[in-house]
Amino acid sequence: MPEVVLRYLGGQFKDKNNFAGGTQFVDFNLVTGTLIKGFDYYVALRHPFAKAAYMMFLISEVHPFLDGNGRLARIMMNAELSAQYQAKIIIPTVFREDYIVALRSLSRKSDPLPYIKMLQRAHEFSRNIFGDDFKEMRSYLEECDAFKEPTAGALKINARDELKGFQETEIKNVAGKTIRLQRITIQNNNLADFNLRYRIVNSLTGVASESPIFIDAGPYNANISSNTLTEEIQVPPGCGFFLKLEATGYNKNFQGMGIIQYIVV
Repeated sequence: MPEVVLRYLGGQFKDKNNFAGGTQFVDFNLVTGTLIKGFDYYVALRHPFAKAAYMMFLISEVHPFLDGNGRLARIMMNAELSAQYQAKIIIPTVFREDYIVALRSLSRKSDPLPYIKMLQRAHEFSRNIFGDDFKEMRSYLEECDAFKEPTAGALKINARDELKGFQETEIKNVAGKTIRLQRITIQNNNLADFNLRYRIVNSLTGVASESPIFIDAGPYNANISSNTLTEEIQVPPGCGFFLKLEATGYNKNFQGMGIIQYIVV
């Protein structure tokens, strides 16, 4: 009766060469030496994105294990970003071909530019994934076509950001677009009420119109209070857009932090 011998190689470097299509990865006899030399270059890097991009390519190119190399490469990449408090990079389904083609371009043609641009775009997409619950974040992913197959769509990045503080801030490049306010969070709140005041300024005439949005920030003396926002503001073509959070309670010298989450569509 034939016997099947199963060997568990978890955590061990490959003991034979591995391939992906027509690509042969680093010879299994050279894995340790290649990684050691690769880390010599790694320690010379300073910027966390550079470290992340280099680390992912190193693991992907060497393919040191018989299985799980892509996942490990992305884990190592995100470990570098997380260590410096930067957003991790997620490669959504719709972006899979862009990811693979960019890796091949660097591996086979020694052209790093498509790889760097691909990771920058994936990083921009990933840093905009935030929210208070699964439904909110899934909605954003669906707006970006993240779940589509590569043949059915392309990755969209809806500008989504946070406005921090109480100084009037210009939200740039939104002329002719819609500002969709989502949430406001007040830290170190010793007030109850605020106005979120926005100004729309005609870039040619300088004429401005402004409107306050009243916000009940919740209980006094709360460390953090948070409210959902539902307002949508149309910014006409040729106009600038400014936001400012104002305290309306008795303590106009409020020194806490206001964080406003919004997207641009």
